[in-house]
Amino acid sequence: MWNAYPVAAERWGHRQGQEQRQELRQRLGTDPRLVLSAHVLEATRTELADLIRQEAAANPALEAIDLEDAPTDEEIFRKLELETPYTGEDEVEAYRSQINNPDEQSSWIDFLAAPPSLKEHVLAQLLGLVPVRLAPLAHTVVDCLGSKGYLEVPPEEIALEADAPVEDVREVVQLLQTCDPPGVGAYDLRECLLIQLRDRKDDLGRLAYQMVDRCWRNLRTLRFDKVATTLKVDRETVSEALQELSSLTPYPGEAFASRSRFHREALPAIAPDVIYRRTRNGMTIEVVGAESWCLRLSRWYAEQFRKLRKDPNADPEERKLVEVFVRRALDLIRSVKQRQRTLYSISEALLKAQFAFINTGDYLLLKPLMRKEIAKACGMHLATVSRATSNKMVQLPTGETIPFEVFFQHKLRVQKIIEGMLAAEDPNDPLTDAEISARLKEMGIKLARRTVAKYRERIVGVGSRRRRMA
Repeated sequence: MWNAYPVAAERWGHRQGQEQRQELRQRLGTDPRLVLSAHVLEATRTELADLIRQEAAANPALEAIDLEDAPTDEEIFRKLELETPYTGEDEVEAYRSQINNPDEQSSWIDFLAAPPSLKEHVLAQLLGLVPVRLAPLAHTVVDCLGSKGYLEVPPEEIALEADAPVEDVREVVQLLQTCDPPGVGAYDLRECLLIQLRDRKDDLGRLAYQMVDRCWRNLRTLRFDKVATTLKVDRETVSEALQELSSLTPYPGEAFASRSRFHREALPAIAPDVIYRRTRNGMTIEVVGAESWCLRLSRWYAEQFRKLRKDPNADPEERKLVEVFVRRALDLIRSVKQRQRTLYSISEALLKAQFAFINTGDYLLLKPLMRKEIAKACGMHLATVSRATSNKMVQLPTGETIPFEVFFQHKLRVQKIIEGMLAAEDPNDPLTDAEISARLKEMGIKLARRTVAKYRERIVGVGSRRRRMA
């Protein structure tokens, strides 16, 4: 009998065909209910709807009615008049044949075997590289990957978030940077290119590495003569190395941007999983998704389950098949309810911690906040909070829809302040990085000039001298 629970896809990468399905089934042996619960928790609103539809089609013991598309009472009665009484026996006969035909079985595993996301693809490799003690930290580090494939959180902050030594974080990051796609796990474009070039043994590859390593500023400003002088080569050789650089991947995550194991490209671009609303009685929280479904165990299958368990002469194969369908249905229903409770608790804790920002949508009111603080407030494990908030969206009372990730990125506040300064500066006398740093210090924000430069480059891309020239 095949195992009827979904795989935690973040732990294993994409393989093809029968080999993949067989390996995935083998990995389900420990605690399938926990695996299912974790997978349902991780699913977004639209992913959950797909998962429910898939299981409802595969499991006759699960009754899943989409209330948004439910027929009217008149349509239901009209249909009942045309149909013969339902006994469920035909379904048992149809599904009984699956026991002897495992290749034809409809399984969640086949559904989850679609191309993985960037994080899933990378984590599958990383978990095979890190020591067992660092496996939880590997999940945290991979969660910090952005859509471009770059790490968006420095090692020191990851260490604080995971309550781990920064040396361990750096060890995991180093291993991450050996994974596919090449360049993944870098902190910026320069490091991304260096990662892709560091193992090159040919002369052109080594030269390209030296150009990025030693001449990055001149490369960015297109001063190729200075690059040639620094590396003591001619311009023609520099041009050849530039062609080599152009063949590299600047953003390793791009190839995965349009992928999703739930085919997100066919779904609405932004569908909030949680909605905050202002009412006369205060702020309300709505966890969107499962409330639009009526999930329940089929009465006929529930009755058959009871009868077959009590009947010593019942067909063992039929008894086992019915039991599998019933337990699958019950476990999914429980997992969906638990997902609702978990998301509500997290959203409630976030409302208390970031009320000013949620109420106004003003990024200047974002407070420093880490997931482990929310985990502590909710009495949950850090991994549960990370999984529950990953890839999910929140709609604020202002109507803006943002990723959950925003609540834990107080650096956005600093970025918005700097954006405001640059927008208000005198075009004929633009602010220098040192002046921006000084103004931030007056506001109680200590930021080194170099860090200000990074923010400024992200916002406008050029310094005060070139802004004045523009």
